Amino acid sequence: MGSFSTWAIMISLPFVLYWGSSRFRTPKGKAYKVLSLFLKILIVLGILWLPLSYFLAGNMNFNFSEVDSFRGGQLAMKIFWVFSTGIPLSSILVLLVHGLLFIFKK
Repeated sequence: MGSFSTWAIMISLPFVLYWGSSRFRTPKGKAYKVLSLFLKILIVLGILWLPLSYFLAGNMNFNFSEVDSFRGGQLAMKIFWVFSTGIPLSSILVLLVHGLLFIFKK
């Protein structure tokens, strides 16, 4: 159940940012065009989070061990953590940049 809840969050965070501001849906200016594209990429990565995480871990609990193979091993675990923290942190970064652009454009 936790995997599916986390998956919903991985999709929802960039999705809410994208639909929460019309500046992302209809971008005007180069900065918002880049941010809008970046959010779209984050939404796609959020959708792919569960299948890619399952591929990396080899199980739905996302347990990794000291095996020699890639799947379920230490390298896969590092990729999993970068991927799992990258989506929400990137979404927060987009929100911060949006806030700075909003403040300094006035």
